[in-house]
Amino acid sequence: DRLAAGLPSVEQLRSDYGLSSAEAEIALNLAAALTPKQIAYDRGASIQTVRTQIRSLYRKMGVHNQLGLLHSLSH
Repeated sequence: DRLAAGLPSVEQLRSDYGLSSAEAEIALNLAAALTPKQIAYDRGASIQTVRTQIRSLYRKMGVHNQLGLLHSLSH
């Protein structure tokens, strides 16, 4: 459960980092250890679209990788 894990909501990520709803959802999916391929399948999107959204959300959050994302989400 996202709240039990201390993760922010989609709305909080949108507000704090200027993420789109899709980017915020993907960030939370990555925090839940889903792979980009799993995320793409679940969203009905191409893997390339998801990778582009991941690059965009990393840039907006000022991180360079999934570990940095997890660190940002947990603080």
